[in-house]
Amino acid sequence: MSHITVNFKSKALMRAVTYHVLLPTDEASGVMAEPPFKTLYFLNGFTSSAQELIEYLPFRKQGELKHIAVVMPDGENSFYLDHAERYSNYSSYVTKELIEETRRLLPLSTKREDTFLGGLSMGGYGALINGALHRDLFSKVACMSPVIDMFRMSRELPAIALKDSMLDALFGTEEQFKSSPMYPINAWSEGNPNDLPELYMCVGQQDAMVHDQIKEFYTQVRAIGASVQLDEAPGEHDLGFWDPLMDDVFSFLAGIEPGTKNHMFCDLNNGDPTSGLHMDRVIDSAS
Repeated sequence: MSHITVNFKSKALMRAVTYHVLLPTDEASGVMAEPPFKTLYFLNGFTSSAQELIEYLPFRKQGELKHIAVVMPDGENSFYLDHAERYSNYSSYVTKELIEETRRLLPLSTKREDTFLGGLSMGGYGALINGALHRDLFSKVACMSPVIDMFRMSRELPAIALKDSMLDALFGTEEQFKSSPMYPINAWSEGNPNDLPELYMCVGQQDAMVHDQIKEFYTQVRAIGASVQLDEAPGEHDLGFWDPLMDDVFSFLAGIEPGTKNHMFCDLNNGDPTSGLHMDRVIDSAS
């Protein structure tokens, strides 16, 4: 997997920004991926960064095995919304500028069926909103523990509540938020449900931040006729929950069953997969 870091001047954000790209350029699956690559644009969570996710979660392994390139910008606690008054147009950055920039520089597919949007926590919220509002760009959306309603979360969990001033700056009042496309079910209810991306979500059963919100949102999305899948498993809102579900996320994007393509191949015999070793087994035996 090739890891590329790119710095360029963003017009949407009016400043220089950095994004990361992981390209499936090795034969870790036993078969070399051929460009143009399917592409996942993945959005980080609140207080996090693209670099942090690359270091702590197996994006490189999963992208290589499933032959999916991964593009990861930094969200800067923006919730991936546009606020032109302060040059903070993160929705436009992700759904227009970043896609155009990466497709110009790299061998990425331009087809909707090969273009995916994903995110974690705050990034999951950004993926829900931008995936629905830009359904012409993305065929699948994958959200890990997405925040649905920040106002509700702040009321129910005062210890991690966002400041009122931040909520107001991002969303306006709660009434304005819930009557706008920034409220996820409103974005997903617009237009023909047959035009919506396929949606995958996962959430920990002990995740006090978002579990109940996600269950309710899942029911609402099913009711409008969208294609949606929800995985629940023991866990909280943390890396320990997200790590083992990365295979499920990438399998959903690749259109395969989870667990069917989750071992890295160590080529010791010139590309013959019958005589090589699974890298996972080599690592396990050496530890």
